[in-house]
Amino acid sequence: MRLRRLSLCIALIVSGVARAAIPSPPPGTDADTRAWWAITGAFSGDDMEGRDTGSPAYARAARLVAEDFAKAGLKPAGDRGGWLQSVPLS
Repeated sequence: MRLRRLSLCIALIVSGVARAAIPSPPPGTDADTRAWWAITGAFSGDDMEGRDTGSPAYARAARLVAEDFAKAGLKPAGDRGGWLQSVPLS
């Protein structure tokens, strides 16, 4: 389930999925569906400001993903042994 949650988390960031308001899941939904709603709500909230490349909101989203990776027991493989990797966009 954790790997599926992490994969979904990455897919949401990459695809740029955003909605103005995400309703709560219906009562009685299973754990995977509740996790999906939580991830979707976190990344599509107004405080994420669209996650424009290089923006503070983009950095917050990247930190959320890194935190989930760490909680899942994954090993960082980014710059200087961290979770993030610099990618020139010019």
